Amino acid sequence: MPPALELETGALFADRYQVIEKIGTGGMGRVFKAFDTKIREKIAIKLLKAETAFDEKTIERFRSEIRLARRIAHKNVCRMFDLGEYAGIQYITMELVPGESLKSIIRMTAPLSIPTAVHYAKEICEGLEEAHRWNVIHRDLKPQNIMVDPMGTVRIMDFGIARSVQPTGQTDKGVAVGTPEYMSPEQAEGQDIDQRTDIYALGIVLYEMVTGKVPFEGEMKLTILRKHVIERPRPPKELNPLVPERLNRLILKCLEKSRERRFQNAGEILQELGTIQAATLKAVEAKAGTVRKIPLPESRMRIYRSVGIGLALVLLAVGGYIVVHQILRNGSEAPLQKPPFISESRKFIAVLPFDLSSPDAKYANLGKDLADGIRTRLSISGARVLSPYSSEAIHKSQNRPAETKRANVDRYLQGTLRIDQGTVSISIKLIDAENESIVWPREYSERINEIYSEVPDKISMDIAKQLRTSLGEGQLQALRKHGTANLDAYIAVVNGREATYKYSNSNREEDFSEALKLIRGAIDLDPRYALAYRSLGDLFEGRFVATDQKADLEAMIAAYRKAYELDPAVPRVYAGLGWAYFYQEKLDEAYRAFKTALSYDPRDPEANRDAGSFLRSVGLDEPAVKHYEIAVEADPLEPNTYTLSAACYMNLGDYKKSEAKLNQALAIRPDDVSIQKWHARLSILMGWHVEAEKELNALESVATQSPAVQTSVTYLRALILALRGDRERALSLISGSKEPFRLEITNTYSVLGMKAEAVRNIKWGNEEGFHLIKDYLYAYPYLNTNPFFKSLADDPGFQAVMQNEKTRYEAKLEKYGDL
Repeated sequence: MPPALELETGALFADRYQVIEKIGTGGMGRVFKAFDTKIREKIAIKLLKAETAFDEKTIERFRSEIRLARRIAHKNVCRMFDLGEYAGIQYITMELVPGESLKSIIRMTAPLSIPTAVHYAKEICEGLEEAHRWNVIHRDLKPQNIMVDPMGTVRIMDFGIARSVQPTGQTDKGVAVGTPEYMSPEQAEGQDIDQRTDIYALGIVLYEMVTGKVPFEGEMKLTILRKHVIERPRPPKELNPLVPERLNRLILKCLEKSRERRFQNAGEILQELGTIQAATLKAVEAKAGTVRKIPLPESRMRIYRSVGIGLALVLLAVGGYIVVHQILRNGSEAPLQKPPFISESRKFIAVLPFDLSSPDAKYANLGKDLADGIRTRLSISGARVLSPYSSEAIHKSQNRPAETKRANVDRYLQGTLRIDQGTVSISIKLIDAENESIVWPREYSERINEIYSEVPDKISMDIAKQLRTSLGEGQLQALRKHGTANLDAYIAVVNGREATYKYSNSNREEDFSEALKLIRGAIDLDPRYALAYRSLGDLFEGRFVATDQKADLEAMIAAYRKAYELDPAVPRVYAGLGWAYFYQEKLDEAYRAFKTALSYDPRDPEANRDAGSFLRSVGLDEPAVKHYEIAVEADPLEPNTYTLSAACYMNLGDYKKSEAKLNQALAIRPDDVSIQKWHARLSILMGWHVEAEKELNALESVATQSPAVQTSVTYLRALILALRGDRERALSLISGSKEPFRLEITNTYSVLGMKAEAVRNIKWGNEEGFHLIKDYLYAYPYLNTNPFFKSLADDPGFQAVMQNEKTRYEAKLEKYGDL
């Protein structure tokens, strides 16, 4: 047999393919990304293992099957090109599919949301249906062989090793071939196979998507194969109660032992999935409640700035802030001091949420709370601590070594809590992220009423010693000022923030009332609890953005100011004041508030995200990027920061950097509709109209659950039609719009040569937009770099607007650019 061939980056393989990088290793061989110098396109090359490629019978079978697979031309199937030989090495060339494998997505986010799982399953079915139409079955369908590209499109890989369904197929009878966890009973027994074999495998893939597990597991291959033949799978709904009953029945029907009892073809499953998808989206839409009276434009992209930033970013225990206002010394207050600056080392320590065992539901969040308290204390000791969001992502991941490496973590802390009759038993382990070895274990047993104050202190001081950082009693005393001694008040705030997050997504008055009741309950229990007032301000801020009611603005300002009176040295308190000033159009005061917040901790990710969003909101994209980069460094797994940064680069005309940021966001959250819309918008700006249409088609599948998504898709389609010269259809899509200020509408007018309408929209957006949508739409960088405004260059009205906006931009840059 020929020796294994090592391909280095830049090497020319087979006198044709220039190697770019190695992208994977599988059971058949290694896969490389390469540039085909003849057709001038990037492709994938799979080098077959020598022991496989040396067998002439195997090679002939591959040739026959690739001839069959090449007939399949479908959006959900990776195209196979050819089988070749070079230097004694057999290789297969195929389409290069970007993205993540479904297995990787399941490991990171399982269980997947029901709409996402159904969407993926439908696309797999569509690919199988086309393959089966050509009498080609996959025979080894599994998440590892399914790719999801950045637009959310599913691509089935490796049809080139499928078996023909013809009676003379080359599968040796009596031989079980495939991956044990995904093999059908007939495969396990070495029987003949047909398209219903793929249907069984699809059932397992869908089972794994909605539960995070395969139905049959075992230490030995034969054990798993026997379970496929004789054991009935546990219904997925028992493992995940969110699985709809109809989907539960569909999965179990796919997994019937007898082929005759399964779905007989992929088309039947596709039809049933369509019905389930419609019902699921209808339920989601009904749950969402009323729609915002004034829809927020996509350009705003502040993305969960306060209540919507995500529960993991706001649940901060024991006051939950990094900066200490005052160090108590000999019973007297010392002058304002900044905490020790965070180490310049790029390695982080991650504090994962503690796992909890308690029969009392009111303690449900204490695992996160304790982790947040420890995280805060380690931060003020000078340790470089990973953010709550990124720590949560590592906690959920089934591949922690990969996730910790991605986040630059060299050690992480994990622990368990067991609460019983007023006592909490705590077991913690400090773990080396590289080799998963336990560096330092410890057990604690404390009273439950001390878990909010004394317990985080003890654990943090012990860990600080292991990290060789200093954490003194004076720092802890100052930190305690930000919290409350009342455990019930703290729990009420935690639950209130959860309700606030729910309200930010639903905009239903009953959700607002529930959040208000919880937060005010906490204030009743402890009237000097500053963080309760901060939470109250966040709640009213969310309602003000939705309703534009003066009473909500006043309530928001009052709450933020009360928090400031009680505890004025917390970065997020100052950030809250900044947004309060911003909504009153007091930009100078807002600037000073954000600057003060950053002065306490220049590297705090939330303070930098807030500062960046303020600068972007007033049209200063370039200085905003600086703060987003700092936020990304401290919180590398938070996708919204990448998206915000991408939006800035888009306005600045740096489309390559914008694409890189959006791709990073999609790698973390591939099914995020908001990120996908931004990517479609960028594709249009870059002239990739076909690519943009594919992205819009993918968005259409979720448009029924969100009128805002449908509106964005419609306006983006109008812009593409305008660019293609289809004036009538483009105008028909935007006529009668209730949002004439939308960027896509203005771009469409400009492309169609309707200069007066475009200039009118720009003026209107900048003069009146803030009062309606709380954002500054047409900033000078965007006007200056937008390629669609080139047609307006000789228009006197546009020239006047440009000069005016340039003057305003320069004035704001001089005022606020040093934030």
